[in-house]
Amino acid sequence: MRIGLRNTLQCVDSVRRAPPSWGRASGAESARKSPSFIPALIRASLILLFVIAAPWAHADERHQNHALLPFIVQPVNESGPAPDIRLKDLDGIERSLSDFRGKTVLLHFWASWCEPCRQEFPALSKLASISGTKAWS
Repeated sequence: MRIGLRNTLQCVDSVRRAPPSWGRASGAESARKSPSFIPALIRASLILLFVIAAPWAHADERHQNHALLPFIVQPVNESGPAPDIRLKDLDGIERSLSDFRGKTVLLHFWASWCEPCRQEFPALSKLASISGTKAWS
């Protein structure tokens, strides 16, 4: 046992006294062994991309039930008339809000590329069928 311990201590002592150049690799070996900043940069970029993209991953799910919300019809504040705006209808005819005096008006702006708008369309069609076609123009 004593011989094994002595040999171990001698090895440790010789390592301590080794010249500083023994533990260093040559320039080519050092370049191969040293960690490159590129993998770290790639990892950081992927993490940043994930953090930025995560909120949009489930954006459709947040708007999924938007069209299914129950309709709450509230009368317009009767303190004064609505502004008389002018817009073109689906036939290209310019109409003003006053053209619909005495009728129920639902002024709804939407676009075919807007996913929540497209999801609302069946609910709007149902509202029109429930309330009757006489009320709508």
